[in-house]
Amino acid sequence: MLRLAEQGGDEATQVDALLIKGRILVLSQRLDEAVAPLRTAESRAAARGRIAAAVIAGARRIYAEALLARDPPGLLRQAESLEPWGEAVARDPLARPLLLNTLGGLQLVTRHRDRAREYFLAAREARQRLAVPDPELAAIDLNLAMVADDPVQRVALTEAAWSRSRDQLGPNHAITLGARHMHATSLRDPERALPILIELVDSLEANHPGALGDRITAGASSAFYAAEVGSTERAARELTRIVSLLSSGNHPDLEVTRLIATGELALLSDGAVGDAFREVLAKTEGQNDFGSLLARAAALVGDGEYAMRAGDRDRAIAGFENAVALYTEFTAAPEFALRRARAQLLLAEALRGRPADAARRQQLVDVLVVS
Repeated sequence: MLRLAEQGGDEATQVDALLIKGRILVLSQRLDEAVAPLRTAESRAAARGRIAAAVIAGARRIYAEALLARDPPGLLRQAESLEPWGEAVARDPLARPLLLNTLGGLQLVTRHRDRAREYFLAAREARQRLAVPDPELAAIDLNLAMVADDPVQRVALTEAAWSRSRDQLGPNHAITLGARHMHATSLRDPERALPILIELVDSLEANHPGALGDRITAGASSAFYAAEVGSTERAARELTRIVSLLSSGNHPDLEVTRLIATGELALLSDGAVGDAFREVLAKTEGQNDFGSLLARAAALVGDGEYAMRAGDRDRAIAGFENAVALYTEFTAAPEFALRRARAQLLLAEALRGRPADAARRQQLVDVLVVS
C-alpha cells in the first residue's frame, strides 16, 4: 500500500507516503536508505508550501545523515536554513521538536555543547504539546543526558528514554536497545553496566544482525567495561567479534574501528600490535569530527601502552597526555570519562620513578582518588 501511494497517488499523497517511508527507515535505523525518500519529500513539500511536512522531512534527513557522519558542519548549515520556517511550525507538535532536536545534535557534534543544550531543552518543551510522546522524539531525553552535568539527572533521563521506547516500541527495537546502551553507560559503574552491555550485544546480534554500527558500538563498550573489571577473556571475545565482523566485508567507514580493535586485542594477548594504532593516528590526523577525535584518543592510549612495553617511555607519556586532553572534551559521556581516567592512570604509571615529574604524577593520583 505504501509503495502504491508513493508511486500512484496524487502529489500530496506521494509526499505523505515518502514521509512515512522515511520515518519507518529512521526508526529501524536503516539510515542510509532513509535519506533519498526524505530528500524527495522535503523538496516536494517545500515547493507546494507544505512547510511543516518540509521541516519534518528535512529534520529526519539531516538527522540520518548526521548519524552517518556526513559533514556535520555542512548539515548544521542546512538545518539552520530551515529555522526561518520555525514560526510557521511553532505549534506543530512534531515538526518543531524534531527540528530543534536535530539542530541540538549538530551543535553537539560540532562541539558547541552549551548551544546544544539550549536546543534540546527547547525541543523537550515543544514535545510537551503531544499527549503521548512520539517514539521518534525519545532521542531528546538521550541528547539531554549527553549534556547533563548532574550524574543523577543523566541516569534518570536515560532510564526514562529507555522505558518509554521499551513500552512504545518493544524491548528489542533498535531504538530501545540504543537507549538501553546509553542507560548502561550512564551508570558510571562497570560492574553494573557490563551485564547489561553483554545482554545488549546478544540482543543486537539476534534481532538486528544487519545493524553493524550499533553492534560494533555496543561490542566496543562491552569490551572496554569487561577490561575495566578485569574480565580480559570477555574483552578479548568482544574484540575478536568486532574484528571478525569488520574483516568479512567491505567497510571502509569502519576501518579505523577495526584497526583499534585489532590493536587492543593484541595488547590483551601480549601479541605484536604492529602498525594498527599508528595507522589510526595517520588516518585521523587533522580530522576534527567527533568520531575521529575519539578514535584518535583510543589509538593514543593503545600506542602508549605498546610503547611502554617496548621501553619507549617518552612516546608513551606523550600519547597518554594527548589522549587525556582529547577525552576531557567528551567527559560529559560517562564512558569517555572512564576512558580518560584510565588514560590518566596509565600516565601516572608512566611518570613513576621520574623525580622531575613527581609533582605532576602526584597531582594525577590526587585527581583519580577524588574522582
